Amino acid sequence: MLRTVVAPLLAILPLTLQAASFDCQQARTPVEKAICANPELSKLDDDMLRTYKAAQEKGDATAIKGAQKAWLRDRNSCVTTKIGGSLESCLKMAYQDRLQEINQGMLLPGKLNTCTELTLVTKATRFEGATPGESGGEVYMQMNNDIGFFVLSVAGLPKNANSDKHMYHTADFGKGDKLSVCLIRVPKDCPPGDDRGKEYRITNPKNQKSFTGTPDWHSCGGA
Repeated sequence: MLRTVVAPLLAILPLTLQAASFDCQQARTPVEKAICANPELSKLDDDMLRTYKAAQEKGDATAIKGAQKAWLRDRNSCVTTKIGGSLESCLKMAYQDRLQEINQGMLLPGKLNTCTELTLVTKATRFEGATPGESGGEVYMQMNNDIGFFVLSVAGLPKNANSDKHMYHTADFGKGDKLSVCLIRVPKDCPPGDDRGKEYRITNPKNQKSFTGTPDWHSCGGA
């Protein structure tokens, strides 16, 4: 949803208030003040610095830096947009989305028909409190390292069955299961730098049950 890395994300400075990637005593902007005043946002900022540095060491540092610059602009726009109802909610979503994006780039397979292993942490619906299988209740299979997948289809499920409702309640995929995640489709003709919409086959080796999922609510070029 949201995406110069400036000094706050490039340097680990001595901190005297809540941990963050910048000196909270020097916080001036509404965003900086909100991060320093909120322990959850402060931790997310720490996580961002650590994850960003790891991504630069592993991948294309120039491209990652450019994406981070764009994300910082979007993050700071929370002052006016307040997506989610408040500045804090908007910032939380911005950090979570960007952390997920970076981790996907580092940890998910980048070539077709290659696989990795992830652990299922929990099952959630797109909107908190929504009924699985209904509008807003699309199921999100949350894995470790801030990675997860919206369910697209379930192997062996009857055509008239609701795949989201099935996946939310099934015991075929449970908390702690180590799953094989294989890249099976990459969208074509995507705008430069927009690789959303990749599809993965996720298989539980203990029972050979599988489903197809995507990390992104929108495919490339979408909102």
